[in-house]
Amino acid sequence: MQNNYLRFYKPQALILLILIVGLGVYFANQFISAHFVITLPVVGVVTALLFFIETFLWKYAPFKWLFWMPNIGGRYEGRIEYMNPITKIQESKKCALEIFQTGSKIKITCFFKKHIYTEKTDSKSIVESIVKNEDESYTLVFTYQNKGNQKSFPPHRGTNVLEIIENNEGKFLKGIYYTNREPQTKGKMELQFVSHVLKYDY
Repeated sequence: MQNNYLRFYKPQALILLILIVGLGVYFANQFISAHFVITLPVVGVVTALLFFIETFLWKYAPFKWLFWMPNIGGRYEGRIEYMNPITKIQESKKCALEIFQTGSKIKITCFFKKHIYTEKTDSKSIVESIVKNEDESYTLVFTYQNKGNQKSFPPHRGTNVLEIIENNEGKFLKGIYYTNREPQTKGKMELQFVSHVLKYDY
């Protein structure tokens, strides 16, 4: 089990859940042992329940109140803006960002395409985190690796810092990114949520 497996749980809510389940199993065992020659293992029941919650039930009531992080899973589409490190001209290109999320894990993949049949790459997250800010807003921060392509786009790593914005117009990710390319590149990214369905492609 990962060291950060429980990182998105509210500690008090998790402790309360474990106490309730533990007491429930205890009283169930009192009944079962009086009629059958078996008992339920408390640790096994709690572990199984947490597995189903974090894998399948984490985004549904009442289980979603066990977690402090927002549900941001799905596909986002938009553009990035940056200065071309060779031509020094400000450019932009379409991109899509997909977030696979469970109660204990977030994985992010970005897809970029400048023109049809030309530069097409994808970036996969290595380290991911959601930060809760003092004003109760949230920021998605992740480091990624891009393997590049065969059309003069070298492999590199980078970091994204994206504000999670949700209002009457929809759900958005807006922020900056920077890379370790030589010369270093950086830019802005703005995307809007379009679907819960992940396509794993642009």
